[in-house]
Amino acid sequence: MTCCFFGHRSITCNLRPRLKEAILALIREGNVNVFYIGNNGDFDHLAQSVLAEITAIMKNVKYYIFSKNRKFLLQIKRSFGIIL
Repeated sequence: MTCCFFGHRSITCNLRPRLKEAILALIREGNVNVFYIGNNGDFDHLAQSVLAEITAIMKNVKYYIFSKNRKFLLQIKRSFGIIL
């Protein structure tokens, strides 16, 4: 299954623990193994960070970043080997 994260430009509280817990629940209980993420704000970057941590351990889980910025996409591809 697939899940999408496209969020707010700014977030004011520490959502990382709750987001990580929610993503792990989606993977374990919802059979989600593909995530699509935006690249336009704090929440998107937080989701990218959490998924990078999770996918380093859980190799069957993948995530893809959506962006209009070609330079950014090339940088991500070089760094992580992921692009969409």
